[in-house]
Amino acid sequence: MFENITRDHIIKALEKKGPMYLPAGEYFVYERKKYYQPYNVVKLAYQYANPDAQVPDIDSNQALKLLKRLGFYTRKATTQATELEQQTDTSSFTWVPFYQEMCPKLLQYTPSELIGFIKQVLSVQNQVGLKDKDAEGNVFDLADMDPYTFLSFLNKTGDAKRLASLGLLKDIMNLTAPAPTDVRGLPSSQAQSVWMFGYSFIRKPEDISQLRTLYKQVEDGGLSDSQFQRVLQIYKVGPAKLTESMFCQKPTSYLPINSQTKPWLKKRGLPFRYETLVDYWKLLKAVREHDSRHFYEISWEAYLENNTLKELQKDQSKYYCVGVTFRPEHGGDQLPRFIEEGIWQNGYKDTQDRYKEIVKKIPVGSKLAAKSTFTQGPNRSISVLKIRAIGEVVANPGDGLFLDVIWDEDFEPFSINGKGSYQATVKEVTSLEDIQLIFFHQPDQPTETMPEPSSHPKNIILYGPPGTGKTYETIDLAVEIVDGPNNNNHPTNKQRFDQLRKESQIEFITFHQNYTYEDFITGLKPATDGGELKFEQRYGVFYRMAKLARDNYNATRVSKGNSTLKPFYEVIEDVLGPLIFSDTPVPVSMPSGKSYLLTEVTNNSIKFSKSNGNQDHSLSTATLEGLYEGTIAFPTGGMRTYYKPLVELLRTKGKVEGPTTTPLKNYVLVIDEINRANMSRVFGELITLLEDDKRLGGDNELTVTLPSGELFSVPPNMYLIGTMNTADKSLALLDIALRRRFEFIVKNPNYTVLNDPAKSLLEQLNRSIIKHKKSADFQIGHAYFINKSAEQINSVLDNRVIPLLLEYFNGRTDMVEKVLAEAQIPFHKDDLTLQFEARYGAAV
Repeated sequence: MFENITRDHIIKALEKKGPMYLPAGEYFVYERKKYYQPYNVVKLAYQYANPDAQVPDIDSNQALKLLKRLGFYTRKATTQATELEQQTDTSSFTWVPFYQEMCPKLLQYTPSELIGFIKQVLSVQNQVGLKDKDAEGNVFDLADMDPYTFLSFLNKTGDAKRLASLGLLKDIMNLTAPAPTDVRGLPSSQAQSVWMFGYSFIRKPEDISQLRTLYKQVEDGGLSDSQFQRVLQIYKVGPAKLTESMFCQKPTSYLPINSQTKPWLKKRGLPFRYETLVDYWKLLKAVREHDSRHFYEISWEAYLENNTLKELQKDQSKYYCVGVTFRPEHGGDQLPRFIEEGIWQNGYKDTQDRYKEIVKKIPVGSKLAAKSTFTQGPNRSISVLKIRAIGEVVANPGDGLFLDVIWDEDFEPFSINGKGSYQATVKEVTSLEDIQLIFFHQPDQPTETMPEPSSHPKNIILYGPPGTGKTYETIDLAVEIVDGPNNNNHPTNKQRFDQLRKESQIEFITFHQNYTYEDFITGLKPATDGGELKFEQRYGVFYRMAKLARDNYNATRVSKGNSTLKPFYEVIEDVLGPLIFSDTPVPVSMPSGKSYLLTEVTNNSIKFSKSNGNQDHSLSTATLEGLYEGTIAFPTGGMRTYYKPLVELLRTKGKVEGPTTTPLKNYVLVIDEINRANMSRVFGELITLLEDDKRLGGDNELTVTLPSGELFSVPPNMYLIGTMNTADKSLALLDIALRRRFEFIVKNPNYTVLNDPAKSLLEQLNRSIIKHKKSADFQIGHAYFINKSAEQINSVLDNRVIPLLLEYFNGRTDMVEKVLAEAQIPFHKDDLTLQFEARYGAAV
């Protein structure tokens, strides 16, 4: 229905309809800082594209989809924002609406009228340039001009004279659009190459008319490749100059491909060369798919990338980093609300005057970066600034509490290493380097690379009746999370599953009633050392798995300009090599000038002898690992003297400068019968860390202090898969706190894997169970009946199914009889023992 509607048709409809004041909470086209109703705009655009057709019924959703596809912004209006934006004249791209009104009118003027306008412009610019020349060198007045050359003259000089020229044209052409106050993104013309054609003795008689024809085609939205190619052949045109001219005429439809935009395109892997109009269309489509902003915004950004520091020095705008998270008791993260309401709020409203004076002085037009700060990496040594949104202040009521802000749409958060000093709730950014990194960020800037884990949910529980293949499916799912989607059959995945278990990327455990926090996370366990009873710190499967995943995740983060550390086990083996392989003691130098010797390695400690020969001392390897990674603090007392120099030695040996190339790995812990243990007891305080945004690198990253004093966090590349039997009475132990942190995937009986009569038998049996139990939780799974002979079916019924039915119905044999009878399963019941014997004789 909308196939032939183009961006030009939409622009024309926008200009015709005009902005509208509309109810808050609905989505509208957001163009040139104003709102337009989508279906009205699209209806009018349809008329322009199909002048002889009747306009069909168009709803808002259809209109919004079309507008998004054509690269227009859509956003939800608030009453506050709607009224404010209609009244506010922002300082960026004010030339665009001016050109959009001026350019169509140029076709109404004769060449002599255009030349007359340019004469007045040149007098303002104090410039010349309207003299033509013949082959003998005779000079005379230019007698013909096309609209593109007219536009080129307007962009001949510096910004101040350009703006003065446009102000003059507003008056002499009776334009209603405000005189522009900026020319951001508008290319300038080379003074020696303003004309779009050559002197009279060079140009062809049809050159100027061909330019005029092209201009009209662009204006009407009917540009042809043949005309495009003809104009490209004109002396003095060229690809860059032509696309610059078309961009000036239609800044939302065309992108200039010139010395400013080509580097921008190259850096993003986008095409930047073209020979035909089709090539150019493909180029524009690729840019639109990569970046949904207007072409004039991209043109300005491309200019900034080449001239950022120079332009920022001229820019008088203010830039601020602002916090968007309140204390938990006051609501926590506020950014979604700020974006929805078009505001920013000082969270210290109840604290006397805190940041109020700074907020009061933030001028309209200032740029805000909604941020969070945290530390990461080995020893938490890398300070990180995470930018979550960028906005512009459009009003400041002066109360020190609120700012009216237009937040950028479709913003992609990013992080910058080494800039975590912006911790204050409100802090002005004055460094040109920081302004460029934060407010003019590009995807390929040297910022933190955040590895992307699998798209699978982090915490999954497969639940269903017994025999529905929950444990069976965990194998395929775990392999897919680690290796990505594959078409492997189950036996192949099982082999891979076993291999990944050996490589410690997958672990499989089964919960039971006696499973504890100490088994799962960490705790003290009794041990003997030389006949002496002692307690040692032991680490459970969850701790070990999380540590492997966290080491890998930290190693994959590219931290240009920052150092990272090798894994502890690699470095400790390197340092202790002489002792491990040749029993040669390893000396460790101390700040005092003395040294001590590492003399023996045990499972959990490293023994050492002091300089005075005393050998009754040891260092805990777990403590050394925590100190090396920065997850625990150095101990107080005398042992600090011995830990500190060894840890410094390990860090020196383990330091890796510059970016790493470690690939991201996903780690999976499969917990069978997850509801069999006391979940609150097993997970303890780690329940909170399982949420996506609380994990390492998340928006609300959290760490907890373990009973051992160690700081602990859960990385995003660690996945939990649990299985849960819905018929198990221990289901009640799965509390609400844990339920809401897992995604539940139901596994029902799969009748398609069975053949009749087993298929119909199981269907009838389950229908009867659901009827009497009033729940699907107590069905019988298909796994009991796969590949079973007639004799085996009777065995399954006697030994697996009937005992389950007796449990389901609390030993009531009358109910079991009723279920079997309704399922048409022949049986014999011993009246003395009340034992059932199935007599299902059909072959499968």
